[in-house]
Amino acid sequence: MNRLSWRGALAGGVLAAAVALALQNVARDTWQVRTLPERLMEWLLLFVPLDLFERGVGQFGGGAKEIALYGTIGGMVLLLVGLGALALRRGLTTWQLLGLGLGLWLVAMAIVMPVTGAGFFATGLLISPLLTGAAYLLVFLGYASILASARLLSRRSV
Repeated sequence: MNRLSWRGALAGGVLAAAVALALQNVARDTWQVRTLPERLMEWLLLFVPLDLFERGVGQFGGGAKEIALYGTIGGMVLLLVGLGALALRRGLTTWQLLGLGLGLWLVAMAIVMPVTGAGFFATGLLISPLLTGAAYLLVFLGYASILASARLLSRRSV
């Protein structure tokens, strides 16, 4: 079993999360597939009490939505970095890391999409569900590939 140090595992997690966010932005810019933080932020705003929402808009103006989006992006980054670092630290195999990427894709498509109103596997969107699914698969397989690369690179340095 190949376990990375916490420093190496965190570095791998940070790099994998950065690649995932970059790939999400490429999908957004290229095919207009909304990012997970955008979808989650708008859904979470439904649960903010109206008086708190009004206070936030009054205090931050038009920037209130941007602040909420940055907070959601930060939460996703922390989740991906932590999950990636933990996976690398535990010494998951390359296949297990790729399975982690597929598992994250399934969570996004079967749980996050329906909860945010996009339907199961994004079938409720105006944009093609196949394109949306493929874009998110690209994001999470890119994430898993960077984790697997970090694992393999650590084996070479030992």
